Amino acid sequence: MKMTKKSRITIFLLTLITVSLLCLMLPIILGIKIETITYSFLALLAVNCILFYLTEKTKNKILQKISFIFSIPLSIIHLIFSLGMPTGVLLFNAVILYIISFGIPFLIMDQIEILFNFGLKRATMYFFCISFASILSVYLSKYLLKFILKISPVTMDTYTEKPKNRYLKELTTVFYQKNNIIFLIYTCYFVFLGIMSFFKIQYEQPLLSTETDMAILQSFLVFIAFTNMIIKSKDIKLAPQTILALYAKIILDDDIIRESNTNKENKVEKD
Repeated sequence: MKMTKKSRITIFLLTLITVSLLCLMLPIILGIKIETITYSFLALLAVNCILFYLTEKTKNKILQKISFIFSIPLSIIHLIFSLGMPTGVLLFNAVILYIISFGIPFLIMDQIEILFNFGLKRATMYFFCISFASILSVYLSKYLLKFILKISPVTMDTYTEKPKNRYLKELTTVFYQKNNIIFLIYTCYFVFLGIMSFFKIQYEQPLLSTETDMAILQSFLVFIAFTNMIIKSKDIKLAPQTILALYAKIILDDDIIRESNTNKENKVEKD
C-alpha cells in the first residue's frame, strides 16, 4: 500500500519530535548534572573566545586548527539545542497550561480544605481538578492560548521581534488548538490506562495508589461524558420562543394572556 504524502509528513514530524525529546533528555540519559553541563559550556565558550582572539591577532595556522577543534563541541551543542528548542518551547508552554488549568485550582481547593476542613480526600481533589483541567484546557483553549502567549517568556510580544521567536509563537498557536488538545488528553489517558492496567494485571497493585488511579480514571469518564454532551448538544432542536410561550400559558392565567395579546394587537393597529 502506497503511503500518502500526509502520512509521510506525519511520520517525519513524529520522528523529529522524538529526536527533540532525546536531545532535551540527553543530560538525564547520560547521567550528567546540569551544573556540570553549564560550567563546561561556559569554560568551552571562554576558551573559544580566547583562541578566536589570538587567532585573529596572530593569524597563526596552528592556533587556527586548535580553534577549529575547540569549536566542534560548540557546534554540536548548538545543533542539539536547535533540535530540542521547538519541542522544549511546546513543553514549557504545556507546563504553563498545566499550572493554570490544574495547579492553581488544586492549590485553591487545598487551601479551602485546610481553612474549612470539609473532609475532602486528596484523591477527591485530584478528581475534581483533573476533570476541571481537562474540560477547561479544551473548551476555553482559545482564551488560554492568548494568555499563554502573553505571559510565556518565549512567546510574549517583547521577544517576538526576531523571526525565530515569531516562529515559536506561531508553532505554539498551531499546536495548542482545541482538537489537538483533545487528542493529547486522550493520548495521555490512553498511556496512563495502559500502564495502570499492566500494573494491575501483572503485579496486582496500583500504579500510583488505588484512590489516585480511580480518581484519574473517573476524571477521564467525566471528560468523555462532557465531550459527548457538547457534541450531542448540536443535534438538539430547541425552539426557545415557542417553549417560553408554552411556559407562560401553563404558568399564567388565560385571561392575562388574552389581555396581553389584545394590548399588542391594539398597539399594532394604532401604529
